[in-house]
Formats: sequence, C-alpha cells, structure tokens
Amino acid sequence: MGYRNNLHALVAGAQLQVLSSRYEGMTMVLLEALALGKPVIANDCPTGPREILGDGRLGTLFAIGAVEDELADAMRRILTDDALRETMKARALEHVEEYGIAASNERFARCVEQLVSAGR
Repeated sequence: MGYRNNLHALVAGAQLQVLSSRYEGMTMVLLEALALGKPVIANDCPTGPREILGDGRLGTLFAIGAVEDELADAMRRILTDDALRETMKARALEHVEEYGIAASNERFARCVEQLVSAGR
C-alpha cells in the first residue's frame, strides 16, 4: 500500500488491531485503535501494551514469540465471536477517555501541584 499520511481510515475499517512489536513504550497505535473502538491484540512487551490495555482487561495480550498459538487463537476468537468484539469495543471506548486532553490536563495539573508543594 505504500506510505499513508493518515491511517485512521484503514484502522476504522479493520475488524481488529494487532501489535506484534517485541519492544514498545507508550504506543500511539494502541491508543488510536482504542479510540476507534477496535479490539486489540498486543505482544506483552516489557513496557507499554500491558499498561495501556489494563493488564489485559481492554485487549488481549500474548507472550512474545507465541505467534502460532496464542496470537492465532486470539485472532480467531475475536474474528468469530461478535459478542466478544462488541464487549471489547465498549471497554475500549470507555478507557480511551483516560488518555483524552481533559484527563491528561488533570494529571498534569496534579503533578505540577505535587511538585510545587514538595518544593515548599
């Protein structure tokens, strides 16, 4: 497909999002998929996906290297179970608010307040 400037249309049309990276930090692709209500399957990297997916409550985590069994099973389950996809969509849309501008501003303000209080 080549370079795409805006992937939202592709993700919006997808049935699920798979993140197979072995190493991640605060991965935007997971947040974007959650914001679009997409079921997410992600490699359980040392940091990143587990935190974003609430220890697996908001998406499916699979062990690094377990592509043929855990990842394939998770994909099969999500693609064939309409009720599971709808549940994952609802959870994703509820959780994504935690990363919105208002929630981020509140966390930042609390952090600044704590730093100012500690400096007194």
